[in-house]
Amino acid sequence: MAAFYTVTDTHETPDGTVFRICLDPESPLFRGHFPGHPILPGVCSMRIIRECAERISGKRLSYSKVKLCRFSSVIIPGNPPAFDVRISLTDEGALSASITYDDVQYVHITSQLIA
Repeated sequence: MAAFYTVTDTHETPDGTVFRICLDPESPLFRGHFPGHPILPGVCSMRIIRECAERISGKRLSYSKVKLCRFSSVIIPGNPPAFDVRISLTDEGALSASITYDDVQYVHITSQLIA
């Protein structure tokens, strides 16, 4: 699959790592999901979170157990123009992550990742 997002900034906080993400509204992904009303598929939100966690760990990771996955609002490419992926990841692979923009939480997930 062609890249459908770009990481434009990364910074550390006391709670973990924050990645600023911009979606590519012209990606073929959005032409098929859904024609005329594009949204980011939930599985792609999970992919973005996993790939950001891989940047933190320096390892290829897979979800081994998803304890909680809550999609609170749809993400429309370009609206918001960018969003933050906030990740807390332990050495044992325990992940807590959210996708947010301003005060809106779009996704929250707690899971276990394995290399």
